[in-house]
Amino acid sequence: MRELDLIIPFNWSHWDYGKEIFEKGDYTNLDTITLLKLLTAFIRADHFSYGAGLASRFKDRTIEKILKEIKKNTESVLNSTI
Repeated sequence: MRELDLIIPFNWSHWDYGKEIFEKGDYTNLDTITLLKLLTAFIRADHFSYGAGLASRFKDRTIEKILKEIKKNTESVLNSTI
């Protein structure tokens, strides 16, 4: 995400809306910026768990779900401009 410049700068540790989304586990119908903020928060928080936090987000398929939603959003935008 860093190489693609997709890290969103924001106060992720105090982002209550993101915590609510994560607790519900429903990533559908979220805008791309919110989805990227979730990924950013996971990456930032992972710094303190030395890879364990991010690994668990892959294992429970959270990352996959978020990436699928980003793909869906991107395809939607592309299809609406054709």
